[in-house]
Parts: sequence; structure tokens; C-alpha cells
Amino acid sequence: MTRGARLFLAGAGVVLSAFSPAFSATTWLQARAIDTEGRPAAEGAIVFFGSGAPQSTLVTVGSYFVLNGLVPGSSDRLCINSSQLGTTCGEYRDLPLDPAVRRESLVVPSGQVDAWRLAVSVSGDGTSGQVYGEVQGALGNPIGGADIALAPDSGIAYAFDSDGTPVAGSTTGADGRFLFLNTTAGEFRATATIGTTLVGLAYGRAVNLQSSGVRLPPPVALSGQAVDWETGAALSGTTVAWDFDPAVTTVSSGSGAWSLTVAEGLTRALRGSRPGYRDARTFQPGPEQDPAALTVGLLSDPSYGSIPAAYGLIQAPSLGMILGRVVDPSGFPLAGAAVTVDPDAGQVRYFNAAGTPDGSLTATSSSGRFAVFNVPVGLVAVSVVAPGGPVRSAVAPTIAGGVTQGDLRAFETQTVVGRLFDQSGTVAVGGALVQVVEYPALAVISRADGVFTLEDVPKNTLLSLRAAKDGYIDTYSFRRDSGAADGRTQSLFLVSSLSVSALYADRSLPFDQTKGLISTSLRTSTGFGLTGMQGTVVPTSGFVSYPGTNSGAGSATSTLGNINILSAIPGECAVAGIDPRSDYTTLALAPVRPGAATVDALPIACDVSPIGLGNIYPCGGTVMNAGSKAEEFYWNGLSEGKWQVQFSSDPEFTAIAISSRNSNLTFLNTLSWKPSKARWKNILALGLDGSPIYWRILQRLYDADGNPVDTVSTPSSFTVQSP
Repeated sequence: MTRGARLFLAGAGVVLSAFSPAFSATTWLQARAIDTEGRPAAEGAIVFFGSGAPQSTLVTVGSYFVLNGLVPGSSDRLCINSSQLGTTCGEYRDLPLDPAVRRESLVVPSGQVDAWRLAVSVSGDGTSGQVYGEVQGALGNPIGGADIALAPDSGIAYAFDSDGTPVAGSTTGADGRFLFLNTTAGEFRATATIGTTLVGLAYGRAVNLQSSGVRLPPPVALSGQAVDWETGAALSGTTVAWDFDPAVTTVSSGSGAWSLTVAEGLTRALRGSRPGYRDARTFQPGPEQDPAALTVGLLSDPSYGSIPAAYGLIQAPSLGMILGRVVDPSGFPLAGAAVTVDPDAGQVRYFNAAGTPDGSLTATSSSGRFAVFNVPVGLVAVSVVAPGGPVRSAVAPTIAGGVTQGDLRAFETQTVVGRLFDQSGTVAVGGALVQVVEYPALAVISRADGVFTLEDVPKNTLLSLRAAKDGYIDTYSFRRDSGAADGRTQSLFLVSSLSVSALYADRSLPFDQTKGLISTSLRTSTGFGLTGMQGTVVPTSGFVSYPGTNSGAGSATSTLGNINILSAIPGECAVAGIDPRSDYTTLALAPVRPGAATVDALPIACDVSPIGLGNIYPCGGTVMNAGSKAEEFYWNGLSEGKWQVQFSSDPEFTAIAISSRNSNLTFLNTLSWKPSKARWKNILALGLDGSPIYWRILQRLYDADGNPVDTVSTPSSFTVQSP
């Protein structure tokens, strides 16, 4: 991606600038392509960046994609292109040091644009493009009644009526959607207002003969104080601006207070300027930092020269300076922290407990303060090794002759306990290394019974675990959010070298040490393996096999629900489970490493009732494919009683159209049921007109006198999509 790309409003327009240090820190992105109707789209299309950065990939099954090797701190637009769809580029978004996951990228099919143009009798002029957008609330809900504007003014504005037809006007209907046809090429700022209230904000770029697809979420209010970095004294009259768009600016009050309104999803780094002080930048705040308590610290002109001189150094005016603090999770200074920067250049120094330069220190004192002099101009990653647990790294945008400042905050931590098993899932493995991949210093050896305990594991960040031992190949877990709990339990698996060789031999393949193995399963909380599911890696690679089906020769999962993907290309990937009978997919982030295995269970999004009576699969709201093979229905339930699956076109089930009952079997003894081919066809026929098909579970128990007692679950539903 373009390193350090930033937008600058210049009068009525916006221009793009960039700078490029030798920045080796990278991050990655996982997203899904969604069309204008909210449906997964663009399988097989190419994904690239609007800046022309070299990274690209393909949209795979389920409309997912993953991009690796991205520059953290950069701002860019995701673009999606295929010969059938044309090209759509999204709004500008930022990449933090942490991976950007669960994003969505809008796709506006060229055929859809043609239909809209036909509906409003506006033909293309052969050069201009169009901007399509959606105004969304904080929960992703559509916002109607919002007035849309592009700055600079461009194109012909339309909203959409209840039938999805464009109508002239710039005020959104209930669906929150809008369209500008025949837009002029160039950067734009899109706003949505209701009365005088700004309810949506995004930045994008219109391109000739292309679509720009932008989502306008609520803006973010930033506020804080401008202070003298050395003394902490409030600085009134400080000009504070948003680093992404410096036209968004304000001046601090007598108490140093300031406030700005910025776009969600873009950097919250700030600029500060005041006579007698060096121009300032701030670190890009981490997700844990309160947007209403941001500090802009400025360094006085005399101190800009005297501080490096106190260490016997001269600050080059063509290079940058970083001033910062390392703090604990509560914001108090943290001692004993050693600071590093990427690129590895400049001179790191520390301040004593009184905040005075002290060249003898090799780590922070109780003041937590540090400085880095003569830093390359551009984006710099600042990291820390500190006692008591990990500290979140930060991106620092450095400038020539100026100062970049901020805090590096330690994570709140949790304890992770678990047990290590071999590939069978029953034999405990002791004496193995168990390690947090993202923080390798967090490591322990499993006990003889396989139990391990990891202390000081960061909360609220993406983590995966690694297990290693002689005779086994390194085995990784899926990467998942560590959450906010103080403790969590996670069992791991360690796969023996012999079992891997045997697995590959069954497919007449050698185990390629330059590639990786993924092994996963789709199982309900009651232990049933979902049948008929298919697996893939995102980006697509490797050979898929399904254990339990003729040594992996089948085309979908057996009753085991297991999926193996052999010889997957290493990198930051995801693994997806797909139901070819419906629109259901589930995704997990999977670090794939050469010569190693990634072993974990794929989540089932609707498996939310581990005990008691409840529907779990198919998920409520699923779209079934007409003409598909029969779906299998699973539900949670206590072991007692017998069961019946019932279907109706009425959510009240005043009439039962079809059930699992037949002439030989009134009730089921299992917690799953698959209809026959004929019965499945009849079930789908209930919804061929587009109406929902409702299904529920009836549980039959008997009281002490032998009388039947029936209980029904809350109904779930699905619809049928014509081929």
C-alpha cells in the first residue's frame, strides 16, 4: 500500500500525498465482498488497491478475501474488478498495526448501474463515473431522511424508493441508500446530515467509468487537551487538526481543550501547531484509547535543541523526533520498558524519574518517558519490551523538524489455561512448548497430563497459540479475539510427524515442508458433525480432503464434519466452511506456516444454545438454494425424550404442512434429521413464491403417569432462492 498516504483538503478539492520510509512492519486484512442488496458477491474477482500498491488477491468462495504484506498506518481504497461486474472502489480506510478483520467491501455491478441509468433516463457520457452509498447507524442499520452531499459538488443525486428504484433527490429513503450519476473524477468528502446534525461521513475518490461504493457510518467525536510536553501545562491558542484531512481543524481554549469530528475507520492521529513550539504529530491511538481524552503534546523551540544536546546528540532538521511515555493499563507511567523503532534507525534515550534526560538509562524510569532522535521521516512503528506483560505497539507519523508524541499503553491481561492433546484428541501430550504466536516471550511447557497455563496474555486482541515438541510438527490454533475476560480455556492439538506422513500418503502426496496443513471440523455443541459441508482456504490453495469418505476422496464432509486442506500456501489466511445447499458460510482466521499444521474447530454462528431445546442449524434467515440436495437439520436438546421436526408456512404453526413423521416413524431418537429427496422437494415448494418457511422442533416426554408432555422450540425460518 502507499506508505503514509494522507488526504489533504485544499479549498474545494482534495489532493493525495505520500512519503515512503524503509518500513518493514506489515499487517494484513480480511474482508468480504457485498453487493448493493447486502448479498455476498464477486467470487473470482480481483481485489487491489486504488493507490496502485502492488498487493492483490482474488475473491474466493463465500466472497471472502485476505491480503497480506500491507503497510500499517496507510490509508487506501479497496477495489474489486471482474469483466462481469466492472470496477468498484470503496471509501478510504486505515490499516492499523493490528490486522484489519471482518471488513466488508461494497460491489456495485455494472449491470446494476445500467439498470439504474435506464430507470432515470440518464445515459453515461463516456467518461464520468458514479458514486453509490449507504448511510448506516452505529449498529449498521440504514438511516433514512438524511441529506447527502459530496464536496466538491459532483454528479446528479438520487435516492431510492421502497421498490429500489432511483428517484431524483438527495434525501435518503428508509433503506439509507443514495446514488450520484455522472460524477467528476477526483477526491470527495461525502456527508449525511439530518437537520444540522452530521450523521454520516466518509472520504472517497470518484473515477471515470468506475463506481465508488461508500458506506457513511456515524462520525467520531475526538476531544482532549493541548499541553506542553515537558511541563504538562495547558496550551491555549493551539491549532489542532486531523492528520488525514488537515482542513478539519480547531483552536484550543484557555484550558487547552479542543474537539474535532472525524470519519470512522480512518486514523485518529492529530497535528498541533503554536507559535514558539515545534509542529507536532501524535501517535495513531490504539483501540483502547478514549477518543474523548486525547493529548496533543508540543515541544518548545528551545527544548527541541536542548533535550538532544543533554544526551550529547544533535537533532538533524531533516529528520524526525519522537517523544513518548510507556504506561500501564490504567495510564500510569511504567518503569523498566525498553523501546525499539522500525525502521531500526535513530537514537533511543530515556528520562529519569523527574523527567530529566539521563543518558545512563537503558529503559524507562518511573516517569515512563523516552525519546527517539533522528528518526526517518514517514511512518515508524514504535514497540516496547516491558515487565509485567505486553505493551501495544503504535504507528508514529514522523515529520522533518517536528515532534511526534504519544503513549504506548500496556495491555490488560488474562490467564489462558488448557490441555494439549495429540491428533486423536484423547491422548494428552506433556513436555511440549505452548506459546502465544504474537508474543513469543509468553510461553510455558505443558505438564505430563497436557495441562498448561499462560499468564499475562493480552486481552481484546487477535491471538493464536503454537505447540511444539520433537516427533511432532509445529501446530497452531486459529487466530481469535482474546476477549475481555480475566481468564479463558482453550485446548490445543499437537500433530505427530508420523500421522502427517500417513495423511499425505493416503492422497499419494509427499508432505511438502514449504507448505502447511489445515485440519478443522464443523460440529454442533451436541457433538454432531455437520454433513455435506465444503472447505476452502482464503486465498485459495492446497488440496481439500474429507476424512471418513474413502480416505478423503469425497466432495463434502461426512458425519465426522472434518475437513483437511493439504499443502496450503503459508501466510496470513482464513479457512471457510461452506454449505453448498444454502448461503451459509463460516470463517476462521488461520495462520498457515511452512512445515506446520493449523488445527482448530470452525465456529457455527447459530450454535447458541448448548443446553436445552433450541434450533441451531440451519441458522435463522438462511437462504436455501432451490434444487439443492437435502439439508440436514440439527438441534440442541436434553438426552431425554423423542423428537419431531415440523414445517409450516405459518409462523404460528396453525397448520403443520410437513414433518419428519412417516408411516413407520412418528418420533426421532436423534438430534438431527435429513429429509428424503422427495420430502425435501416438498419442503422447498412451500417457499417457491418467496415466502419464509418456518421450522421447529417438538420434544415429547412422559410424566410419572405415562402421559405425553410436548414442548415446542421457538420457530426458525429460511427462504428459497430460485436457481
